[in-house]
Amino acid sequence: MGSDIQSVLDDIFFNLKIIDYSCLLLWRVMREKISKYISTRFNAVSAIQLFQLVRYGILFLIGIVLVKAGVAKADIGYYEQFLFLAGAVSFFWINGFIKGFLSLHNSAKSGIQLFNAFIALQLFAVLGAGALAATKDTLFPILLSDHSFSNVTLLVVYVVLTAPASLVEYILYLKDKSKELVGYGIWAYGIQLIAIGMAAFAQLDVEKLLLILVATGVLRYGYLLWLLAKHGKFQFDSEFLKDCLNRSWPLIAAALLSGSAQYIDGFIITSRFSAEEFAIFRYGARELPLALLLANSFSNAMVAKVNTEKPQSEVLQEIYQGSKRLIYTLFPMSLVLALLSHQLFKLFFNPDFAESATIFNIYLLLVVSRLVFPQAVLIGLGHTKLIMRASFWELMLNVTLSLLLVRTMGVSGVALATVIAYWFEKLYLSFRLRKDTGIALQQIVPLGSWLIGSLILCAVVYVIEWM
Repeated sequence: MGSDIQSVLDDIFFNLKIIDYSCLLLWRVMREKISKYISTRFNAVSAIQLFQLVRYGILFLIGIVLVKAGVAKADIGYYEQFLFLAGAVSFFWINGFIKGFLSLHNSAKSGIQLFNAFIALQLFAVLGAGALAATKDTLFPILLSDHSFSNVTLLVVYVVLTAPASLVEYILYLKDKSKELVGYGIWAYGIQLIAIGMAAFAQLDVEKLLLILVATGVLRYGYLLWLLAKHGKFQFDSEFLKDCLNRSWPLIAAALLSGSAQYIDGFIITSRFSAEEFAIFRYGARELPLALLLANSFSNAMVAKVNTEKPQSEVLQEIYQGSKRLIYTLFPMSLVLALLSHQLFKLFFNPDFAESATIFNIYLLLVVSRLVFPQAVLIGLGHTKLIMRASFWELMLNVTLSLLLVRTMGVSGVALATVIAYWFEKLYLSFRLRKDTGIALQQIVPLGSWLIGSLILCAVVYVIEWM
């Protein structure tokens, strides 16, 4: 396997030359304008929200480019399977550990804590990549209906490099580097868009697309090491790691249980349908581009706020105002997208992906649960085991409903099961927030506006898809 890894690394560094010109061009054009605009308009919280929006938007554009460039649907499915498998072994511990880290972060010990967080994430990445390599002959044939995935060595390299790089945005957030945070999102993912787009229109095979994908991961990992050299303190702290893992393991378990819903959906589809049909599902199984990104980044930022010395009433008011802004932004966008989705999918992709619009409209309903934030308060106060229990019941409900509804509604039933399960989880957490801490839901969300927006959106989606 060592020779395979060496060969892959050689290919990666060769492809870095392809994207070097794109990197320099993009950064020189945008640097001055971005710096001036961000310095006057954004704080750390809004900067990390904008970063997530840029990242998701560019990854979404890559999907459009692959279709418009004439890449075969089977190759697009293979590309998506690569990302799907990488995410399946890393999303839960990245999500859970970073939340636990943020809830314990102490600015006075920031350098040591950042270094130790990196050590933990790198170890998790190696273990996750090792699990992929060890199960390639047993698990992949179960998960993938066509059994054709063969780039395991490249997948291992990708996980080892890119998973720890998720720490970059939170280092910049904690250091209040708004300009650098947004600039990083634009150049890191903008380069990926340009390089993969050029390769796709040049009709290079899917293997080359994956090599370019991993090569851009090398750049992000290099930037992480540079940030650690600048802001970190290379000192092992076993006590902090122990506290961080104790705080994080219920959140890791919760992320595995709750966040695995999208992967369970994918496993159900891949076990029953072809790579082409999987691509149709994956292109539709996307939330409102802003909702997940803005809501999750806001929630993570508030976890760190709850952990500060600020009075609780001030933090709750900040969460309330943030939720209000998101409600007045995301519900109208969701309504517009629900009305236009079928036309937009035909425009941005092609008629072969028209079925994806129905899946997309169902996933739009997830915005209802995204706009309430009991989990941010509970995590910040240390109630992490409660989050894990809620996620367990959400997963059980999701699996049960998915297996039932897929029989009568097909892939649409799988999507609807996920929406219902996520709604249940937020209702349960809101109930426990009131019971365990005395904090009512109306203290962190404008209930009237949220309920009205939720009812209107549900009615519109129902009329469009079922009437």
